[in-house]
This record gives sequence, structure tokens and C-alpha cells, in this order.
Amino acid sequence: MILADNYKSTSQKNEDLSLPEIKSWALPAEGSMSVIIPRRFCWVDRFPVISKILLNSLLLPFGKMRRCMTLVQIGTLKDKSGMPVLTGVIAYRVLIFSLEKCDRAVVSLGKDEKILAQTTPSLIGKKGPVYIWAANLWVDSQFLPETKHKLWVFAFNGKKMITKMRRFVRTVPDRMFLPDFARDMEMSDAFVPSLSVEKDDLFNSVLAFPPQVHHSPSEFSSKNIKRLVVLRVDQLGDVSASLPAIKRLRDIYQNAHITIIAQPAVHEILKASGVCDALIAINLSYSHDAERRYLTAENKEKLQKALSKEQFDLAIDLQTGHESRELLLWCNTRYRVGFSPERFHFLDYGIEVISREKFNSKPVINHAAHVMMLVDALDRVAHQRQPVVERQSYQDDITKLKPFSLKEKDYVVIHTGARHTLNMWPLEHFIELAQRLRAETHKEVVFFVDHQSEVASKLSNSDGIHVLDKLDPNLFDIVISYAALMIGNDSGPRHLAAVRGVPVISVSVPRLNWQEWGQNQGGLVISRKVPCAGCGVNDVRHCGVGALCLKTIPVDVVFQEALKLMYWAA
Repeated sequence: MILADNYKSTSQKNEDLSLPEIKSWALPAEGSMSVIIPRRFCWVDRFPVISKILLNSLLLPFGKMRRCMTLVQIGTLKDKSGMPVLTGVIAYRVLIFSLEKCDRAVVSLGKDEKILAQTTPSLIGKKGPVYIWAANLWVDSQFLPETKHKLWVFAFNGKKMITKMRRFVRTVPDRMFLPDFARDMEMSDAFVPSLSVEKDDLFNSVLAFPPQVHHSPSEFSSKNIKRLVVLRVDQLGDVSASLPAIKRLRDIYQNAHITIIAQPAVHEILKASGVCDALIAINLSYSHDAERRYLTAENKEKLQKALSKEQFDLAIDLQTGHESRELLLWCNTRYRVGFSPERFHFLDYGIEVISREKFNSKPVINHAAHVMMLVDALDRVAHQRQPVVERQSYQDDITKLKPFSLKEKDYVVIHTGARHTLNMWPLEHFIELAQRLRAETHKEVVFFVDHQSEVASKLSNSDGIHVLDKLDPNLFDIVISYAALMIGNDSGPRHLAAVRGVPVISVSVPRLNWQEWGQNQGGLVISRKVPCAGCGVNDVRHCGVGALCLKTIPVDVVFQEALKLMYWAA
């Protein structure tokens, strides 16, 4: 069973063992660089003078003391054992630590094998005498063996190899995922299909794809869930307490076919309650010694045989404990839902509910309410759009817009700032966009920028474009709240605009999934499909490719989507 899971930033000393937690062997670096420094280099900060002498003279014969490489990412999937599973175009991201400069990193199946990818590492910085480099290599997995094999990364200074790393991986052609995960592949920025191009053209070929235009997600809505299976394999009391939650599922997914997996003793009760269309029996035996229920080999085979004939869109386990959660893996389904998602990584969605009595710390939420919380939360996922929160001082707000010559819902706000430079679409793109919107729509454009004088000179001949620097928070809110459209980076102002009911276009770097920080009032998120999507980095130096996934989004794509949004709003 292949389970989608973002690959953690981890590494190891023995290159062929499973990956441990990074905290078990590394310490955080001090200062502005949020990068992990291997333990072997941590002492250079404490004794800078001595370390420089030792590292450059006494330790010259000991190569491993002078350089190493740590794994940041290799693909985005892994199997149950933790081995990376490669499909489509994948990213192999590493950090290189060395006393020498590094001018090239390559990926291959071995030292003398054909090079599959190569790049020039980016210098993150220097910690004492130690250089820290980031390498982001993209590999098309269709050129890898469809078996378990080693995948190597080599780092060079000129022709000299300074360090290397190998990982056992398994390759699965992306066509194997298509029957079950076609929609997920389409929605994800992290999945890039295999391309029939040489390694030297792969990078440019991926960036040549049109950017993704994402709308608000509603994957759990009733229109997408046609067949649903509910697990409630406990006895009468637990099933009875879960009936309100199952009825709520019936209300949410009114047109879905609902199957319940339950013990035969409660089947008649479930039928009489009108909460399901079909029942599948699970026959559990009870061990008095262990005080727990279990499946015999014969009953396990019967259940698996019955489930093998079914195909579901969503499977949900209503048990608040952990005993039945693994049964979700036996269901042929697109989504799996249940409690304790941190423990069960195969869950696509879940919640953890904890309550404690003051004296004995036992739960105080009754079981029926506990189960209902999961179903209510699932309903919230299906309906993520939140209510608009309008300002409560309309007349005063409109008066404060007059000095800017702005009329309600008759101007466009462009906000060019963001906390991290990684999130910033190039300023020249925003300037071109503002000029085109003014010329095409004849609407006033409010252009927020940090360096007002510099941009004002470039837009001096553009009548109707108001270049503003910082405003006081209340006035800034007013200008945002009454705009016809807001365009900006992935930053706070676009969330403020969305909650005020303003249509929003966010030009985003896919460092996080676009769904997580998409606008809660619709609008659009424009991003790119790249194999390193979900990187989670904040510092552009750690990217390895200079945030080209954001910088290469064309102005025309954003401009055309802006015209569409304004047309529909009108």
C-alpha cells in the first residue's frame, strides 16, 4: 500500500538504514540562518579561532570531518516501511556542508552511471569556516528502474568529488496511480507527470507548463461523495451513541449510497433507524484474557472478500479508540477519515478530541458528542467558505475614501508586499499588471509598495494609479474593504480582503499546499506545479532554484483571470 505523505527533512549516519528524526543527531544553528547544522560541525561556533586552525590543518586527512550532506526531500511519497516511492518528476533536495566550495551536484544510479540530473548549488551562507549549500535536483522517474534501487547524489568542487549520499528508493510509474488518484494528481501542485525530455531540458520543460489556477476546494462536498462506508464495529452501546452522527452523515450526503460495517447483532437496529443503504457484517471474537475483540483468520478473509467487491469515495471510522482504524486500509476508497490523524498517517482527514475532568483527568465529553464532532468537522471541510465580516462604519468609511478619489467597488487594490521575500512576485510584474488593468478597465488602481518613491517614478505617466506606502491600520482596512478586486502575494492583506468579501487573486509560491491558505471566500490562487512544492521554506536561499516557481508566472495569466473575476462580480 502506497501512502501519500510529505517526506520529512531527515538524514542518517548509516546511509542504508531507515531515516531517524533529525533531532536525534543534529542541533539547530544559531543566528539568522534557519538551517540544521550536523553535530560534527556544531563546535566551530564555540571555538572559532581554534576550529579554523584544526579544520584547515590537523583534520585535513579526515575527509568526513570536513564535509557531509543531509537529506531534505526525495519525492513526496513513501511506503509503509518509510522507503521513498518515486513517481513522475521528483525533487531530490539536499544540504551540503563543506570547508570547500561546491560548484556542482549530480544525481545518478552510481558513480560511473549516466547522470540523471545536475545543478549548481546555491550558497545559503557560512557558519564559521563551513560553507552551507542547497541543491535542488529534479529527476524524471521514468528513467529509473521499476524496482528497489539506490539513488545517489554527488557534490563536486571542480572535478573533485567532495561528498556523496545514497538512498534506497522504489519507482512506480505514474500511470499506476491514474485510476485511483487522477483527481488528486490534477489538484496537487507537487505532482508533475513524467515528461519525454532529456535531463538538460527537464527544468525548463516543467516551468513551461501553464500555471495552475485554483478555485476554493470542496473535495468533501456531496457532489463528489457518491458512495460512503461507515465503520462502527463495537457493540450495542457504542453503535447506539453513534446513531445521531450516522444520521448527520445521511443529512450531509443525502444522495450518497451509505454502507455500514458493523457486527450482525446490531444490523436490525441500524436498518430500523434508516441510516444506511447496505450492511457488511464483521464477526469479532472476544478474548477474556486480553479483554479485547479480535478477528479470526476465517472472519478476516470473509470481510476482506466482501470489501474487495466495493468501491467507495469516502470511508469513515467512528470509533474514538484505535482498535478498528487499520480496517480503513481494507476499504477501496479515495478518502479515509477518523480520529487521531497524527498516529494514523494514512488518514486524509481527522481530528483529535481531548477533554479532562479536573481531579482524575478522565474525559468529560459524552461519547455521542465526541463522535458527532468528527462528522461536524467533516461537514465544515465540505463547506469551507466562511461568512463575510463587514466593517460597521459604512458612512464614515466612504468619507475617508474621498481624498484618494476612490469610489466603492470601483477600484482595484494591488498589494506587492509579503513578510518573506520568497513569497514576492517580482515588482516589475505588478507594475505591468497595474498599467494593463488601468488601460483595459479604466478603473482606479491602488498600488501598495514599500519603496513608494522608486515605483512612483516608474508610474508617473500612469494617470489613475495611486501609489501608496504604509497607511494606518484602520485606513488600510477601509481601502482594502471597498475594492472591486484585490491582487497580491501570499500574505496577510489578501486574507483581510477575503474576509471583507472582496474577490481576491493570490499569486503564490507553493511552499505550502494552496488549499491550506486559500481564500475563505473563493477567489483564485495562481501557482505552479513543481516537484518540490510543499517545501515549507521561508528563506529563498534554501530553495535551491531561486523561487522560479513564482517568478516565472506570466503577467498575462494574472491579468486575464483578473478580467474574468471583475466581469463576474459586475
